[in-house]
Amino acid sequence: MIGELIAWAVTWAVVVGVLAVLAIGVVGSIDFGHDDDAKIDIAKLTVSKLAHEAYPQWSRDHKGCPHSLAELTEYMDTPRTTDPWGQRYRMFCSGGLLIVASSGEDRIPNTADDRWSNQ
Repeated sequence: MIGELIAWAVTWAVVVGVLAVLAIGVVGSIDFGHDDDAKIDIAKLTVSKLAHEAYPQWSRDHKGCPHSLAELTEYMDTPRTTDPWGQRYRMFCSGGLLIVASSGEDRIPNTADDRWSNQ
């Protein structure tokens, strides 16, 4: 009788363990949108840092506008020229003003989800 009880308890412990592992796997695979929020934050921060930190430092050693954002990356903690969605950041420079933009989640320039350094 005790042997049967132990076997029954072990069987149920295994079943519960398997169900727990499956439940964790299902919950872990659900996308709660945190990755999207993090990507947006990274894009906002990077366009701001390129325009408001890296460019002023670059300007102390150079005149005019950089030919590309790659010239500014040496002034960045994390040098990036592509946004979290794999698109190159866009640069607009004239008269000592630099604006940097990310095409955003849809990867299409000049749409509502773009992230701009001047906003």
